[in-house]
Amino acid sequence: MSIFLLGAGFNADAAKEVGPIYGNSIYVGRYLMDVSYPLVADVAQLCFELDQVPPDQSIEELFCDALDRNDYAPLKKLSDRLMEADYRLVSRAE
Repeated sequence: MSIFLLGAGFNADAAKEVGPIYGNSIYVGRYLMDVSYPLVADVAQLCFELDQVPPDQSIEELFCDALDRNDYAPLKKLSDRLMEADYRLVSRAE
């Protein structure tokens, strides 16, 4: 069982506090990584490929509808993004 707190805001500024994180690629060289915790608008794009949450729904309802269809892809995308942010940001914040 997974629990995600959406909209709580406690991680919204974590990337700013840690500062920029750069990656290295054999194709493009050094690049700025986006490892921030996603805001609700980011989650709509990341998980559902929507520019915004539809006015008649909430982000939680979008997840609920996906789960009702046994579509775990949106939840996996969110989980992967949060785990990446945790890994990159927490190790730098210590």
